[in-house]
Amino acid sequence: MTSSKFLPAELARRGELGLTRREVVRMSGRLFRLRVGIMLGGTVLDTPDWFWESEPELHELYSAVRGIYP
Repeated sequence: MTSSKFLPAELARRGELGLTRREVVRMSGRLFRLRVGIMLGGTVLDTPDWFWESEPELHELYSAVRGIYP
C-alpha cells in the first residue's frame, strides 16, 4: 500500500502515472492480493460477540462508529 499511495495524487497532478503498463498491472495484483487477504482473514469488521452478551445497548453506538446505520 505504501508503494501505491502516491498514485492518485500523481495521476491528478500530471494526468499520467509514469509507470509502464506491466508495473501498473503488477501493482494492481499486489493490491488485490492484499485486499483478498484482509477479506479472508477478517473477522476484524465483524461485531464481537461480547457486545451482545455484556452490553447489548452498545450495538447502536458500535454500528454508528463503524459507519453502519441500521
